[in-house]
Amino acid sequence: MEPSNVKIEKGIPVPDKHFTKRKYDVIFDQMEIGDSFVVENEVERQRIVAYCYAGRHKKLGERYCSRKVGDNQYRVWRIE
Repeated sequence: MEPSNVKIEKGIPVPDKHFTKRKYDVIFDQMEIGDSFVVENEVERQRIVAYCYAGRHKKLGERYCSRKVGDNQYRVWRIE
């Protein structure tokens, strides 16, 4: 990136990361124990598993598991 191509802007606030919803928060916030959903590929399943282990859901004591249920389909359950 050339310095001449950079436009400096003033007065743009930094978003508070505590109030930004992550992609999966909407889904997990609605789930109760025993609920599940299907994802259509392994990459998405891996992202969800990583999110569950590192996200706030682990801190809240929520647990999830996933199993392959079809060709390139995975089901994710809330188990606790």
